[in-house]
Amino acid sequence: MGCGSSTTIVNNPDIKKDLAAEPSDIKKVSSDRLSGNAAAREKNIGKDERRNKNSHERENNLHKTKGKEEKVEARKDDIGKTKDEKKKHTSENQNSNGNNFVFDFTRIDAHALKAPDEVCDSTRDLAEYLMKGSTDQLNRARSFYRWITENIRYDTESFFGTNKQPVDAESVLRLGTAVCAGYANLFEELCKHGGIKVKVISGYAKGYGYDPDSPISFKNQTNHAWNAINIDNKWRFVECTWGAGYLDNQRIFQKSFDEFYFLTDPKYFINDHFPFMDDDKESSKKWQLLEQPFTIEEYSAIAKLSNHAMKWGLKFSHNEGVIEVGKTFELEIEDTRGILIDSKMHLTHSDGQECDEYMFFRRVERRIYKVTIKLPTSGKFKLQVFGKVDSLKEKLDNLVTYLLKCKSVDSNVQRYPKHSGLWGVDSKAYNIGFKPSIASKVLFKALNGKLSLELPADSVPSSILQLTGTSSEDLKRFSLLETRNSGLQIHLRLPGQGFYKLEVMCQIDNSSLYYSVMSFLIENFPNTDEEATSFPETFRHTQEYQCELIQPTTGVLLADTPAQVRFKSPKMVRGFVKSGTNHADLRKDGEVWEAEVTAASTGGVLSVNGNITGENKGYTLYRFNIV
Repeated sequence: MGCGSSTTIVNNPDIKKDLAAEPSDIKKVSSDRLSGNAAAREKNIGKDERRNKNSHERENNLHKTKGKEEKVEARKDDIGKTKDEKKKHTSENQNSNGNNFVFDFTRIDAHALKAPDEVCDSTRDLAEYLMKGSTDQLNRARSFYRWITENIRYDTESFFGTNKQPVDAESVLRLGTAVCAGYANLFEELCKHGGIKVKVISGYAKGYGYDPDSPISFKNQTNHAWNAINIDNKWRFVECTWGAGYLDNQRIFQKSFDEFYFLTDPKYFINDHFPFMDDDKESSKKWQLLEQPFTIEEYSAIAKLSNHAMKWGLKFSHNEGVIEVGKTFELEIEDTRGILIDSKMHLTHSDGQECDEYMFFRRVERRIYKVTIKLPTSGKFKLQVFGKVDSLKEKLDNLVTYLLKCKSVDSNVQRYPKHSGLWGVDSKAYNIGFKPSIASKVLFKALNGKLSLELPADSVPSSILQLTGTSSEDLKRFSLLETRNSGLQIHLRLPGQGFYKLEVMCQIDNSSLYYSVMSFLIENFPNTDEEATSFPETFRHTQEYQCELIQPTTGVLLADTPAQVRFKSPKMVRGFVKSGTNHADLRKDGEVWEAEVTAASTGGVLSVNGNITGENKGYTLYRFNIV
């Protein structure tokens, strides 16, 4: 079968899965509609009716439309005209179900959701209620769809178990639960009462249990059912099962209405629904509602996009769900509408090992994202792509999952530092004063461990740095952050060859917390054996006073040795240097402050302190270790 929503949530154990076709034991989930009079009707099911349950058609014996089938003609504005266009799963200016038009069903939906129990004794009574106030077929069909998706729960017991419930329309209405055939049959019956041309379609869905590594062919048994309706002489798909909810990881149905599956555009529907009825490939083709129908091989090969990916207008550089890759693999995502605000990827080997540290995922242009993957070993890998368009939503939705098959790898593949999500500049950075030019580069290369970066800003927020390598060791002392009127100045001294992560964290909206707003990847190419030296430790007031270190630039001083301290600060009023019992006031020459003091004994520190009030005390600006 293939029933449920295609949403997946990052880091949520209850990963949403489309309802599809692998039976197993599962406890029965009762219908939340069977309360009051509805529950009483359920309890009074006659003994003969119970005895005959198993005689009803099973899910794979889907309801068949009798009589001569209507001719189905594809609309040229619905689909692409070339083979290449068939593989483009997205387009501009569509609403939530992929269509280039928008309807307001607020009133119709509200009426459907208020249906009383007493109209649910028969499909005719229910249809008559749902059609009240709806003179046109579109609103009638919508009312039927909304009632079914709200009131019929997916029958997990029938799907995973052996006790099959009947799937005829009246039984589904009475029981309040159904597998996909039951959803389709009930919608069909209501449409017939409403005078709407309708068809139940069976075929192959990429739903629950779908495995891109298992090709779909006509040798497989069909596993799903859905509907098509004719409104104003145009056929469109209606998928009540997936519109009602999804199965979670525990195989429990989670009710979750999905707008996408009402009047879904055929060019998107073919991504995970392929009609095949009466063992007739030719006559089934027309129910793709496409001018150029897909072959079963094409359908099997294309990657299964989630409804989010389709309705958000995302385009992926690779259309196949299974990809043979070499030593390096790159995937691009185009955000055609510019609405994607965050995205993440997750890479796992078939043995369960997480391999996220072999991916470099970044934004390369305003609407273009790219991931570079250097796989550490041969074998099969699952690449999951997630994203979101709502800043208020915490979790990300599944967009697409690829299966990567790797036969050869580089013998010296280097891991990237641990990082969650996109490398580069977060949109929050622009809101707190940084200029757009900071997004021009994400990967930097350092020679002999030395690198300086300038991050222009109109207003400079309080910031801190976090520098880590592939071992996740805190290397903060190998970075120096300075604040100027024009932005932030960053200096790095990297201690070894390989990749490093530089994270810039800033205070936002007067919060005492620091939020990550930029993450840059640094690759170091040392060509000398010179050991990197650390910088002195800096503090919040180092930035506030716009201090710029002149000397010493190393964070380690020799014990019992005179140390000359010089730095610039346009804001400081008074300061001093202290090391153990040794003390010296700072002297000012323009914006330059300087003093000389003898460093204390080994194990001590030398601190540079200052204020903007002229008091005898001060805040620590720099701290040096003494060896």
